[in-house]
Amino acid sequence: ASPELYDETDKITLSNLDMVARITDTPDNALWSAIRARFDEIRHKIADLPRTLTYNDFYWTNLVVAKDQSSAMMLDFNLLGKGSAYGDQRNVISSLSAEAADAFLREYGVGEDSASEEEKAADAFLSPLVTLVTACESQSFPGWAEQSLMELEEGAILESLNRWLDSSRRPS
Repeated sequence: ASPELYDETDKITLSNLDMVARITDTPDNALWSAIRARFDEIRHKIADLPRTLTYNDFYWTNLVVAKDQSSAMMLDFNLLGKGSAYGDQRNVISSLSAEAADAFLREYGVGEDSASEEEKAADAFLSPLVTLVTACESQSFPGWAEQSLMELEEGAILESLNRWLDSSRRPS
């Protein structure tokens, strides 16, 4: 039997969400009951998203570039897995300057509008949720997850969930 590829959305389980609610002291946040009420639908929609091989953990220090800039190579493949191309691209460009992000997308062969609205809507919900699960698995809550915690507390993740789930119900 071959091991499954890492998929960050595998972190979205009811027990992990309970852990996040407990650790972030947000058990009464409306997001948790909304997810529970539609959990099977959420898991099915995740399974229906287009998947590709993803890096999942880009940070610019993991990129080695030749002195003459003729080639580059990535290091640190511990989270190589499957996932959304849009989410992986967003992860990469989030740590780059605007100029470097444009160059990356150009070399990657995609434009900013290459992802479907479905992928973007899913990512707006899934990304901060996975960030919170990952953060709550740490000994202390990391600074890089503060933005996602704020999105939880202000209702932005719930809005993203509703937008994603409701978008598939609208006629095309």
